Amino acid sequence: MFISGSILTILNLYRMFRLDRGFGVETICMITFVKQSIISINYRDGNGDIDNWLTSREKKYALKEMPSLFEYCCYLFNL
Repeated sequence: MFISGSILTILNLYRMFRLDRGFGVETICMITFVKQSIISINYRDGNGDIDNWLTSREKKYALKEMPSLFEYCCYLFNL
């Protein structure tokens, strides 16, 4: 998540200073960053509801175990 956020920041700064109006990959990086943050939050929720503060929706989408690399790539690339 940190790497994709850094890449997104660098791309946005580069594009801002270059004033390029062509096709950019920032949108793809933004979507990837959001998907990675969703996976990390759901995995954190799946590690345990210590104080019973999770809602029923959060419990439903919590990841109990780390997804495999194949499952992760399928999720990122909508396969």
